[in-house]
Amino acid sequence: MWEGLFRVGAGGQRTPLSDRLRRIGEAQSASFTFDCPGVADGTVTGASVKRASAGWLKPFSDIQIGVYQSADPASTQLYLQVNDSNGRNARLRGYENMSSALEGEGPFPTFAQLVEGVTWAKSNAADAIAKRWALFADGSLVYFYQATYNTANPTVGAFGDFETFVPGDRYNCIIAGSETYPNTVYPGFNAGFLTPSSTLGVYLARRANQTTRSEPWYRVGVQWSVQGARPFGNNTNMVSGAGAVLRQPVFVSDGMQTAVFRGFLPGLLEPMHRAFANTATEPFDGSGPFSGRRIVGYSVGAVDQYGSVAFDVTGPWR
Repeated sequence: MWEGLFRVGAGGQRTPLSDRLRRIGEAQSASFTFDCPGVADGTVTGASVKRASAGWLKPFSDIQIGVYQSADPASTQLYLQVNDSNGRNARLRGYENMSSALEGEGPFPTFAQLVEGVTWAKSNAADAIAKRWALFADGSLVYFYQATYNTANPTVGAFGDFETFVPGDRYNCIIAGSETYPNTVYPGFNAGFLTPSSTLGVYLARRANQTTRSEPWYRVGVQWSVQGARPFGNNTNMVSGAGAVLRQPVFVSDGMQTAVFRGFLPGLLEPMHRAFANTATEPFDGSGPFSGRRIVGYSVGAVDQYGSVAFDVTGPWR
């Protein structure tokens, strides 16, 4: 049987589970591989597999509405309300406090800023065509990659805590999505999280002064200064992730004052080359400061603003 973090074997001998854990090598839709030294290669069937959660709670729910919160007491533990009543577009809003799935205080964005909140688009059409998506998370920050139009115009939404430079910061929490609801145009145009010329759809819970609520912000990277309105990367057709040149950190500005850095976005890497050719790269090994880490890259943007982002899928991010 399994007991805590130990496996109890014959005679009651306890072996640390950490000595028996194996990192997954490659994963497919219905299978995965892992190294098992001393055991011949083979296929295992009939086993029970569980995946560890990222460490989030669901304290409130209602009809087609869920509220999520980090379980980490060291995080801001602010709330994310997700309204999934529309088949094509989920509506999201952050709250400083909530007493139910429908009632909260300190919304970001406010209803005056965006009456429907920000949008994470699920599909550009009401059909059965599958859309590519991916979720990257640690215990206090979630990135949601959404290819609503399949290979064209993908974008990234986000919610949670960035790493702050401000001592005693209790509101270093962001939300990012499209400002358009329902999202009937290309989402890449509407996500300021990736297009720095736009701040719509991207909000801080509060400014660093801890009093100014629901403030738009910029993400700031090297490419921001040389590519103008473009997302990370430059145009298209980076053939393979193996030759990627990546940079970190990507900074978070304190509201609209782009020269004032509040902190940075953990886990997110800025490509310094042409955008990846495909919607998603196969995971590749990082190099230089990212040696020992697995990276996955995604194309993002819209029309003439194609770029790319990359995520560290090894962790930890902090």
